[in-house]
Amino acid sequence: MADSSTHRNFRKFDWVPRFWVALAVLFLLWQAVMYRGFQAIAAEWEFEKLGAYHPAITFQILLLVLASPPIIWELYRWRRHSRTNPSEQTRCDYAIAAAQRSHKLISTLCIVTALCALAVAGYALLGLPSARGPIQRVVVTGNELPPALGPVDLEGNILASRVAVSTETLFGNPHTSSFVPVVAAGASQSSFAYFVELPGTPLHQTAGPARGILRRGGLPAGLVTLYRSAGFTIAPDYYVLFASSASMRRPYLVDMAEFLVFSLFLGLVSLLISMRIRRLKRARSLMDI
Repeated sequence: MADSSTHRNFRKFDWVPRFWVALAVLFLLWQAVMYRGFQAIAAEWEFEKLGAYHPAITFQILLLVLASPPIIWELYRWRRHSRTNPSEQTRCDYAIAAAQRSHKLISTLCIVTALCALAVAGYALLGLPSARGPIQRVVVTGNELPPALGPVDLEGNILASRVAVSTETLFGNPHTSSFVPVVAAGASQSSFAYFVELPGTPLHQTAGPARGILRRGGLPAGLVTLYRSAGFTIAPDYYVLFASSASMRRPYLVDMAEFLVFSLFLGLVSLLISMRIRRLKRARSLMDI
């Protein structure tokens, strides 16, 4: 009877952990896209202390923090019930129910992070401009129509003195990317709508065409804020010419790898909780003998 009552009591709130995680995911995704709130604070701290920003890891750590209240609440209920109910069977029932709820929450987080990895990979492979097709010519004039995306020869004044550097680290291996703004000849050098990823060799030319893959947006996280904090104006719809398709997709593939690693970690935690549930159930069945 106690077992049935316990499970009914816990089943009434089975939807709470998943609903809580869904709200946390939507909240953090909104902050990541808008670059504000917890995501922006964490990004600025990482840039200042670590010299690099890890969007995927930051998202997952914040998600784990926001998802922790249901787990803490379950532990609190279980301990309070253990103190007020001396029956070993009842305590075991509550321990099983609490572990099952925790398992559902952790497994939900595992699935969410795996889906995030899949979504990032899908966008990197299907949502970005293709490197195939004829090479278009785009001249930066300051009042041009929206440019063609994909393979492009970009002509304009490359401001080599306005370089910004971003560093990404995956499994301890740092990768540095450098970007410079491109403006029209004779135009203001404080307002930018185009950027070029620098090649690995030093850049000496300041005018002439640069060839690469053009996409809308795409500066590494924080560089837009860096330029704006230095007093420059960045157009809402800016464009970046990447040196190659691989360098354009690299940040997304790094994020995908970080999501997958964290998903595997959560999967391992979920497996350990499942093993604990099985042990508790075996112990509970022995009490009924």
